[in-house]
Amino acid sequence: MVLNVATDVDEYVNPASILDLTLVGLWVIPATDVDEYVNPASILDLTLVGLWVIPGHHVDALTIIEGAMIDNRNEYLYVLARGEGEERMLRPFAYARAEHAVQRSRRQALASFGDAFVREASQLKTP
Repeated sequence: MVLNVATDVDEYVNPASILDLTLVGLWVIPATDVDEYVNPASILDLTLVGLWVIPGHHVDALTIIEGAMIDNRNEYLYVLARGEGEERMLRPFAYARAEHAVQRSRRQALASFGDAFVREASQLKTP
């Protein structure tokens, strides 16, 4: 399962330039990929103990967030940052939920993106 939110920068930059607006835009594009698979212990899911106790299901989630801060007037790229978050879970079938791994990987990616964005933005020279 892949969730992509793709945006075309020209869709947002051109209307603002037509109106002669000074605009600094921030575009953030997240993408999440989830992998779910079983190991040989999953055969014990046929029993009540295996269903609730034996970890036989893997859920891996990877989230990548990329963002840019662009000046509309001169199309100057001020900041470009990227953050990644990965969560791996090994759980019994009763507790293996992809949503939990996705939420954790998104939090990690957002924290990583925020750190990278602040690090890159702090290097900008201000008058």
